[in-house]
Amino acid sequence: MENQTRINEYATQLALTNKEIYDCFTELYVFENLTASEEINSLRFKFSTTLNSIKSRLSEEQQEKLQLKEIENLHASLLSNFENRLLPAYHLRDQILMRAAIDDARSIMWQLNHNIEKLTGHTNLEQKISATNIKTALTNTIQFSSTGLVAVIIISIIISVILYNSISRPLRNLINVSNLMSQGDLTVELEEIKGKGEVARFVAAFKQMQDNLRSLIKDVLSIAQQ
Repeated sequence: MENQTRINEYATQLALTNKEIYDCFTELYVFENLTASEEINSLRFKFSTTLNSIKSRLSEEQQEKLQLKEIENLHASLLSNFENRLLPAYHLRDQILMRAAIDDARSIMWQLNHNIEKLTGHTNLEQKISATNIKTALTNTIQFSSTGLVAVIIISIIISVILYNSISRPLRNLINVSNLMSQGDLTVELEEIKGKGEVARFVAAFKQMQDNLRSLIKDVLSIAQQ
């Protein structure tokens, strides 16, 4: 049991190192970071050391059953892809060859991960089930969050329309009418607003002021004509 636990730990380390090696491909291809070639040499040693630790805990028959030799060959193929395909293509600035090298490296990485998973045996069955449950829960959460986000957006739009119709538009009309009145146009009418809110009462009071102002001016003109 303890032996299998250690193998599981080593297998996890192998998978992480395998991913780090693939990240070196991305570093060189996307970010043009040449230090990736130095990093990959360090990861080569790390992967080999971990794989040897697994070998030391298994008989030759077990190693053959778990296809450790194939893991070793896939790892070598991944490194060769970097050194003999991606790196030369990078120096030639050949995007097509670099893209092909990246695509092949991705396929090798996934195949390598698939083989590494076999090392954990059936002892990881419960962990896999748990991971599946977590993935399902996360998927449900994401779907729920997406639905909630859509609802929030719709509500925000509705509130914006309501605020525009009840506050922004009336105030804009009020400003326009005030500007026209300041220029001497007393014939302009303010659009009436239905309702009992503060804005509706304010508009009603403004219209009353308009009417009173017109009446006052008429009275003044009438007196002046006499």
